[in-house]
Amino acid sequence: MNLSCIYVSLNNIRWGIPFRNREGDLPGAQGDGSPYREYRVAPGTGQAGPGPRRIVVNTETGEVYYSWTH
Repeated sequence: MNLSCIYVSLNNIRWGIPFRNREGDLPGAQGDGSPYREYRVAPGTGQAGPGPRRIVVNTETGEVYYSWTH
């Protein structure tokens, strides 16, 4: 996973966008100081659009979090 790039696929699914941690669900800074990047998980079979599943990576520590309710 290349954490330094933001990709946009042919169907406009963004990859590696900043995750601002606005609700403070993850440890560390919130807002513009948040060290997190968000990656969408491929949609399930028969699911339209990107769906709610995400992987969030702390770019400072390498910690990885998974959310199925984003």
